[in-house]
Amino acid sequence: MNSKHCPPVKFHKVVYDTLYAHHNRLAKLPEALQNLKNIKLLDLNNNWLSEFPMVLTKLQPLQDLDISNNNLTELPTEIIQLRQLQKIFVSGNPFSKEANMMSRTRPILKTLETNKTEVFY
Repeated sequence: MNSKHCPPVKFHKVVYDTLYAHHNRLAKLPEALQNLKNIKLLDLNNNWLSEFPMVLTKLQPLQDLDISNNNLTELPTEIIQLRQLQKIFVSGNPFSKEANMMSRTRPILKTLETNKTEVFY
């Protein structure tokens, strides 16, 4: 499939705690992802995400998030709402390479670290 967008997906009344969606050329995530109420590990590395998918902030049980090697330039402050987040992988995104982008993102990552989240740059 050569599409940059995720095909229509319905997640309802299904119990998953892990989702591996790496290397899928995803530029956006479906809003239906928020229906995965028990997700603890989400691997989105090596996709085409250029904006942080806000639907992820609705995944409250999320503990491990890999968004490395995408095209993210910043993280939203809303990511701090993920109180269960223990690990986040962010390396290979433009904000981790460019000082001016990192200056906007660093306070968010530092807050995550203060909240006992391991950040992997």
